[in-house]
Amino acid sequence: MANTVADQESGGTRALDHYIIQVHNLSEAGESYERLGFRILPRMVHEEIGCANRVAQFRNTYLELLGDLDLAPREVMKEYLPRFECGEGLSHVSLRSFDLEADHQTAGNLGLNPDTPRNARRKVVMPDASVQETNSHCFYMWRENRLYLSLFLSIHYKPEIIWVPEYQQHPNTAIDTIEVTYVSDDPQKDREYFSKLYRTGAVVDSAGLVEFRGNRGDIAAVYSRERIHERYAPLGIDICESQPGYPVGLSFSVSSLEQCKSILDRGGVRYERADSRLLVSPDEAHGAVIEFVQLDSA
Repeated sequence: MANTVADQESGGTRALDHYIIQVHNLSEAGESYERLGFRILPRMVHEEIGCANRVAQFRNTYLELLGDLDLAPREVMKEYLPRFECGEGLSHVSLRSFDLEADHQTAGNLGLNPDTPRNARRKVVMPDASVQETNSHCFYMWRENRLYLSLFLSIHYKPEIIWVPEYQQHPNTAIDTIEVTYVSDDPQKDREYFSKLYRTGAVVDSAGLVEFRGNRGDIAAVYSRERIHERYAPLGIDICESQPGYPVGLSFSVSSLEQCKSILDRGGVRYERADSRLLVSPDEAHGAVIEFVQLDSA
């Protein structure tokens, strides 16, 4: 399978861009993720939307803690609010676009019900203390009855502000996001939708697990409720049944699992060690399972 940005730009398999962790208190969430060893940027406001975020940048992706949802127009955030029925946690995942206008038209042709593109611009304090403004646009493709098993597309016209090398140095040695896991009441109901958005077929296709591999090798794995418990067996996580499904966990490659462990110990973070990975409970990460994996290629 092709695995280059050029292939993605020309219509090949898409790759993960970023993901949203919905929280009630942005300051507290930032502190929690700092204890996990991430470098979390200060609070930033989406100028045209109203809500705020704090971000951790990685090599090709970024983590977005999203808060202050009450400051955004309800018509913008109304699809996000039901996520809180299941508590804080991952709510929505974006794939990368290189031509948002064309992708919007294609999404309409595919019956994916794309909404109006929005500018998610925000001001970022750069390492030299200058203030730069992002120019990032996105559009959502909400599935009315499966809100948090929906995806959206984002394009960044100023990627040098979204991915700053100095901001990608994390005490836990995190390099990049390598997997997003979801739980679903029926993964087969999600296979066609994910296939259309990733522009590729599933690499695993079974009743209990449908898995897609993005352009850079990043994984999107949709588990049944039974299989997600197997995936995170050391943690014994609870699964909310108020929604048919939602994103559950994130996996990060790290350059040193031992240094990552040391950071978690220093922060008083509870975790489980399983083979070559560390698993952090949703209780420690505002509803998301966090997994650290040392890869040979890391």
